[in-house]
Amino acid sequence: MLSIQDGFEFERIAAAKPDLIIGTNAGMTKEDYEKLSAIAPTIAHTGKYASEYFEPWDEQALTIGRAVGKDAEMTEIVEGITARFAEEAAAHPEWAGTTAVFLQNAFYDGNAIAYPVLDNGEVLLGTEAPADRTALGPTRSSRGSRP
Repeated sequence: MLSIQDGFEFERIAAAKPDLIIGTNAGMTKEDYEKLSAIAPTIAHTGKYASEYFEPWDEQALTIGRAVGKDAEMTEIVEGITARFAEEAAAHPEWAGTTAVFLQNAFYDGNAIAYPVLDNGEVLLGTEAPADRTALGPTRSSRGSRP
């Protein structure tokens, strides 16, 4: 219920009668948060990072786990995934220092939407974000995607 062109569809969200709204990676503004919080308890991005779209996956997961009363279970899942990343990085030292991008399973004007891994500086498996991010294509001012 988030349109990249138009933002949050508040009427559709309200009609769904949610018990909880999770928007940790949704580009939520203060005004959006206030409107959504009037509908249901709302979890937004922390504001600790440069982008309201990209916060570390593990922080998002732990925040959501706390919100739904599954803190211990989510901590265990995050620790397992983190250990798996470390295992894979150790098994593939040739990946260290290489560049990588995250491709979303979506297209805009015929182009794949790509993000440097990841805009929040998170590094997976020893890779780095490309130094020249313009090589990924022009940035869009609307809702943070990169065609």
